[in-house]
Amino acid sequence: MSLINDVLQDLDKNKIKAKDDKSFIVNNNAGSMNGKTNRFFNIKLYAGILVVGVGVLLFVLTMNLSKIYASGAEKNVIESNIPSNKVVAINKVVAINKDVFVQAQELADQDKSLEAIALLSSSNVVNSDNVKAIRLLAVLLTDDGQTAKSKDIIDVSLLKYPNSIDLQYAKAYYLYNQKSYDLSLDLLQNFNPNLESYPDYYGLMAQLYLQQGQSEMSLSLYRLLVEYNPDESKWWLGMALSFQAEGKSHDAGVAFKKAYQLKHLPLVTMAYIRSQLRHESSLDPI
Repeated sequence: MSLINDVLQDLDKNKIKAKDDKSFIVNNNAGSMNGKTNRFFNIKLYAGILVVGVGVLLFVLTMNLSKIYASGAEKNVIESNIPSNKVVAINKVVAINKDVFVQAQELADQDKSLEAIALLSSSNVVNSDNVKAIRLLAVLLTDDGQTAKSKDIIDVSLLKYPNSIDLQYAKAYYLYNQKSYDLSLDLLQNFNPNLESYPDYYGLMAQLYLQQGQSEMSLSLYRLLVEYNPDESKWWLGMALSFQAEGKSHDAGVAFKKAYQLKHLPLVTMAYIRSQLRHESSLDPI
C-alpha cells in the first residue's frame, strides 16, 4: 500500500503544479496559451494519471496472485503430508527417454530389480511425466523393502497426476505390502480401467479378494485374466488357489499343473505347486 500512497502523492503534486502553472499563465496573459491549449494540457495530464494508476493496480494484482498460488501449492503439500522441502518436485517435470522404462522393465523381468531401480533413479523418472516408469520404480522399491522412499514417490506423483491408474495401482500395491488389505481393495474399487491395458491392476484386486475370503470374486477375475493371457503362469496360480478356497480340488489341480508347466515363477512357488499336485492323484504326474 505504501507504493500506492507514494504514487497518489506524486499525482497530487502534479495537480498542484498544473494549477500553479495555469495561474501563472493567466496572470501573465501569455498569448501563446489560450483556452484550447489549457484543455489539451489537462487531457494529457489526466491520461498520464490513468496510465500510472492502471500500472500500479496490475503490479499489486500480480504480486497478490503469486502469493496466493504459492500458498495454495504449500497447502496441498501439507494436506498430503508431503515434507515442505519436496514442494519443488511437484511442479518440476523432466523428459526421459521412453526406452528407459522398457529397459528397466526387462531388467525387472529378469529378476534384476536392483539394476532396474538404479536405472530408473539415475534417469530421474520421479520428475518425469512417464507414470508407468514411476509406477515401476515405486513397486520395485516396495518389493525391496524401501517403503518410505516408495511412499514419498507415490504421494508426490499423485499430486501431479491424481487420476493416473498406474499411480493408483502403485499406491494400492504399497498398501497391500503394508498389510492394509481393506484400504488397498477400496482404492482399486474406485476405478474401472480396461483389463487389457491394466491386467496387473485386476490381478492385485483378485489377490485381495482371495485374501479377504471372497474366493468367488477372485475366481471370476482370474478367469478373465487367464482368458486374456493364457500364457501367464501367475494367473493360473491365482485361479488354482481360488478353486482350492472354493473346495474344488480337482479344478485347483488342473490350474496348478498349468501354472507349473508355464514356469516363470519363483523356485519356492514352483516347489509349493509340486507339493500340491502330489495330493491330486487324478492328475497325470508332472
